Amino acid sequence: MTRSNVLRASPLRQGGCAASNGPYDRSVNHLKQLGAVMYRHLFVPLDGTDLSVETVGQAVEFASTLGARITFFHAQPDHAASLFGEAEIARVAAPEEFVYAFEGRARELLAKAESAARALGVPCNSISTVSDTPHEAILAAARDAKSDLIFMASHGRRTTIGMMLGSQMLKVLAHTEIPVLV
Repeated sequence: MTRSNVLRASPLRQGGCAASNGPYDRSVNHLKQLGAVMYRHLFVPLDGTDLSVETVGQAVEFASTLGARITFFHAQPDHAASLFGEAEIARVAAPEEFVYAFEGRARELLAKAESAARALGVPCNSISTVSDTPHEAILAAARDAKSDLIFMASHGRRTTIGMMLGSQMLKVLAHTEIPVLV
């Protein structure tokens, strides 16, 4: 059975979770019995959008089925290096809100992802870094974590923000040596 067959064999229910006892589950269980599970450490980059929340659920279900562990990752922009105008005023006028917006939100996002993984018994950890080049941060962190699969979503090209975020996925695909599941 080839890798592409295993990745395509699972019918998805609403919500993106693999159907239990479907052909995918049987294929993976057979591979586990042979000691041939392909992926043992998933790397899941998150950006805080609704799509990344959905991706967490799918990644956790996939890792649970494989018996793999997950490293969740968030790269936040370096806001301190680009403070001017309203951002500088917000930092001075409301430092608690500023710190939450630029640091606390990342911790909260990663904590929710870890909670979802633990709920299904999937071993996990999380990493957050500051970077103005998310694709480079994703690739460096995935290599450092010794992940064997990057599991990420594509935002498509529906909006300007979506184009920018989607282009991060394309940059990851173009520059990685680690397999990517989109």
